[in-house]
Amino acid sequence: MLRLVPSQQAALGRLETALQRGVSWLALVAPSQSGKSTVLAHWPGALGANWLHLNARSIACPEDLVAACLQRWPSSHARIDELGWKTQLTQLQPPECSGLPMLVIDDAEQLDDVVLTVLSAMASGGYGAGWSILLVGALSLGVRLASACPESVSPTTVRLPPWDERDLQMACPEMMSLPETLRVERVTAHLESSIPQRLAALREPVPETPLAAPEPMRKPFWRRHWVWFIVSAALVMAAIVVMTSTPSVVMESQRVPIPMTSQ
Repeated sequence: MLRLVPSQQAALGRLETALQRGVSWLALVAPSQSGKSTVLAHWPGALGANWLHLNARSIACPEDLVAACLQRWPSSHARIDELGWKTQLTQLQPPECSGLPMLVIDDAEQLDDVVLTVLSAMASGGYGAGWSILLVGALSLGVRLASACPESVSPTTVRLPPWDERDLQMACPEMMSLPETLRVERVTAHLESSIPQRLAALREPVPETPLAAPEPMRKPFWRRHWVWFIVSAALVMAAIVVMTSTPSVVMESQRVPIPMTSQ
């Protein structure tokens, strides 16, 4: 099971506090894939609880809702099946769930207006002893409730805030091994994405730095400047020839005949 990040822990704490104060009409709203189901799974006492957890797709009308409740909490009434759904709902007496909502409905923004009206009446005591109901859905759930039940009391709504860097770090500790600039870039580039997409982006490996292209091999000096080399060699040879031939000429011109002495 996934751990709760700080923002989810805070949202769960607000829901628990509301129930402890006797609030029976609650809503948990957040964008899709933002961890709403994870919050419910971590509710203290949720494992093995006697609550009823439904999805809106299975409730097309009030009769579907009542049938699901009767299946979870069978009635002691001998002829309950012969009664209308309103009477059946009044006869139901769900047990206390010790700090948990009795009825939880996921994807509640998809519920029909008639079903939303019935749920609102159930939470306010219109169908017998108090029901505690939690609707879980997208951000549009509040608008749906306002249009379906304009005269009813709005539920106490808890909104899951967007995950900040502290939440992401708890869910994905390996993000701290990324270079700071790359980490900030990935956090800010996926602000509008779902939580799984943001975590997947943070877990991507660091791209390898492309190797620099090798420098072209330079030709030897004598091959790059062969003309200069040949000319220089010729000049050196000419200088050597001049230097070796000049002293003999000078010595010949300076030779002085030695006078002969008579004996």
